[in-house]
Amino acid sequence: MLLAQVHYDRSDYQKGIDVLTKAQGEADDETSRAAILSLLGDGQAQMGKHQDAAASYQRAAEAARFDGQRAQYLAARARALTAAGKAEEARQAWTELATNPAYSMVAGEARVRLGELSAKPIAR
Repeated sequence: MLLAQVHYDRSDYQKGIDVLTKAQGEADDETSRAAILSLLGDGQAQMGKHQDAAASYQRAAEAARFDGQRAQYLAARARALTAAGKAEEARQAWTELATNPAYSMVAGEARVRLGELSAKPIAR
């Protein structure tokens, strides 16, 4: 993971992604696997591959052991969906984060993001 971060710091996201893709199979516990998948999503997002990033964040959330970690990964997924132009999927993701008590640590952001997705420009 450290090598991938070095590649990311040098803006060489594909090399970082390649390192993480290889490391996925070598992760020996769910915490490492979730962190690897999240970092993979970060690289994909930096490359503008927001749908791929959303999928990686979803897999990270599924691998996460604790609700707090899961909430952070699901919020990252919702942000990636928004960036990918998937407004309805993002709205569903943010709604789950805003209403599920297990994800209370991101509920405030979720409510703000839902407002942003619902906002319409004023007609003049």
